[in-house]
Amino acid sequence: MKSNIAWKLLLAGIILLGLVLRIFRAWTLQFIPVSDCGVVALMAGHIAEGGEIPVFFYGQPYMGSLEPMLSALLCRLFGTSGFMVCLGTAFAGSLQLPPVYLWARDAGGRYAGLFALLFCVVGSEIYFELSAAPLGGYMTMMTFGLLTVWISGRIAAALAANEPAPRGLYIALGLSAGLGWWCQQLIVAFFAAAAVTLLPALRWSMVRRGLLLSLPCF
Repeated sequence: MKSNIAWKLLLAGIILLGLVLRIFRAWTLQFIPVSDCGVVALMAGHIAEGGEIPVFFYGQPYMGSLEPMLSALLCRLFGTSGFMVCLGTAFAGSLQLPPVYLWARDAGGRYAGLFALLFCVVGSEIYFELSAAPLGGYMTMMTFGLLTVWISGRIAAALAANEPAPRGLYIALGLSAGLGWWCQQLIVAFFAAAAVTLLPALRWSMVRRGLLLSLPCF
């Protein structure tokens, strides 16, 4: 019992470290001279002022406004500034740390999850910068993408064991994939990984039930 508590505290500490580092990166990027970041700042400011709630990135028919909404909430609470805009993205970037651990843990055990989590606390230079630079929807897309792949793996594991997957997993999969697609269509890379994970298990599940619909899966 004590070891489990210590393990959970260790994971919580690492995730907290990741959040603190992203907050620091957001502070260093608050004056970033990138046009897309300026657009996100405009969106966040307009939402915070109650003027409008855009569905997509200004001037584009894609990339949903969930990330700017997070920034807008902070701007509403603490005042509009470049730091608050970047901080919304930093929080979104921190949200992907738990699914990184869960996915790696299910694939290779809890130590695999630990090392994957440690790597993503900072990661590569460009990844760390994107974790706080308000470019529109990349961090929310990655968070929902990781959740989609992890949930797909849980469903596939249940089906491979000839057990019914909980209905809640299917609902969570649909919500995660749908919100991720709204945030950024580049999530198709995660969808491909999820399909590779799910299709074999779904194929044999349908064969066992004798469904003709299984034929297109082969």
